[in-house]
Amino acid sequence: MKWSTTHPVLACGNEKGYLNFYYKKTKRKVPTMGKHSKRVVCGDWNSEGLLVTGSEDKLITVSSHTSDNAANSLAVKAEPHNLKWVTMKTEERNKKQTTICGIFNQKTLLIHDIASDRPAPLELMFEPKYGKVVDYQDYGDGYILVGFS
Repeated sequence: MKWSTTHPVLACGNEKGYLNFYYKKTKRKVPTMGKHSKRVVCGDWNSEGLLVTGSEDKLITVSSHTSDNAANSLAVKAEPHNLKWVTMKTEERNKKQTTICGIFNQKTLLIHDIASDRPAPLELMFEPKYGKVVDYQDYGDGYILVGFS
């Protein structure tokens, strides 16, 4: 469950894979089906009004604040956790937030730009001596701090 940072919209995922969008101004609830087939486990809004969600069905979807699909769904190898929008270093300074990052299998960070032509996301794997990936934080300009167990 998470409020949008740009629109008065609350998104709620449930155990059946449905996403419900609650619009504060109109007090209207819009259920959406077909985005996921299993429990929604994480999600995050970006500054453009896009919502990224991950579920137990190993699928990542991007939706607009109006509940429409904003990009193709991305099938991944494991259940995503802690999906966030991150800012990658580019030549353009006023670039829109289009890159998502998440933890997979407690040992991999997956980074994917939904606006790029690359079909496969970038996977950052860490040596087992560091332990499990617990959390990460984006510091902009391409820097990510990773916390290990």
